[in-house]
Amino acid sequence: TVYALVGLIGQHCGSIDAAQVMARYADRLVQRIPVHERDKWDLSDIPTEPTEGLARFLYALMGDVDVRTRWRTAHALRRLARLGDTGTLHRLVELYGRTYESSYRKPDAPFYWLSASLWLVTALDRIAAETPSAVGRHGRWLLEIASDNEFPHVLVRSFAKSAVYKLVESGALRLDVTHGRLLKRANTSPVRRRKGREP
Repeated sequence: TVYALVGLIGQHCGSIDAAQVMARYADRLVQRIPVHERDKWDLSDIPTEPTEGLARFLYALMGDVDVRTRWRTAHALRRLARLGDTGTLHRLVELYGRTYESSYRKPDAPFYWLSASLWLVTALDRIAAETPSAVGRHGRWLLEIASDNEFPHVLVRSFAKSAVYKLVESGALRLDVTHGRLLKRANTSPVRRRKGREP
């Protein structure tokens, strides 16, 4: 019944009227929940723009404890890129390195920010192969990650380097000689390998 009423309101009310009706009904529903069981939200932390809200939600899922959730989220991002929704992708890139998430996770649930960073770059690497035009503008940023010595995460840098190579090969990104050398040196040891001893 409640959902049917919401649908009816959405069809016949203007945005201001619908918001007032929803606020009244929401308040009634909240009063039925015991105080100790209510979730508290910081409304100033919740985006009002849909693209930013979706990006925050996806990034929170990439930092989930369940690897299956991260996997499905990465595939969702790939599909968004294929459908041309680059706005969400660009917003996700801005979230890279975010170490906390209070609004899109349960307060007592951990947010694995390292995993979120890794799965985002992993997804971008795959998108660079499938839809390079969607991530071409982030090529220099990916190069910075690949050569970042302050956060030398081997896997993150490896996927970022791979993504840049794919963007260059597809023509979505052009690098000058200096940046080309930086890409080649990225995530590689300056120490030469020694040959193993013969058994």
